[in-house]
Amino acid sequence: MDVRIGQGLIFVLVMVTAASAGECLSDPGVDFSGREQLLNDREPELANLPPEPGYPASAEDGWTGRCLVGVFVAANGEVMQVRIIESSGNDEADTAALEAARETEWKPAVEDNAFVGKEVELPFTFNP
Repeated sequence: MDVRIGQGLIFVLVMVTAASAGECLSDPGVDFSGREQLLNDREPELANLPPEPGYPASAEDGWTGRCLVGVFVAANGEVMQVRIIESSGNDEADTAALEAARETEWKPAVEDNAFVGKEVELPFTFNP
């Protein structure tokens, strides 16, 4: 391959890559650092898997249960409040679910291009 053709292909690839990234090579004086990033509306999202709550020692052999916890996630992603929405029927299991919910890490909700606080429901299932 002719060196001039190779250099021309590299130039075209650089221009296409820059254009797709929103940069303008023809005017290096344009500053794109201050442009706003548009965020899609979304509910709070778990940043990682929640910890497993411990199986309650007070439960009868073979007991299974489900607890639904409300987690209020602040605009900075911090867990601000947890509450039982639906009890498992076992106080020890519900307490373990609340403790596990407090330890979760979140990406905050987004509404109208801004981070907002919002409650989300987090289920926990208990199996022996």
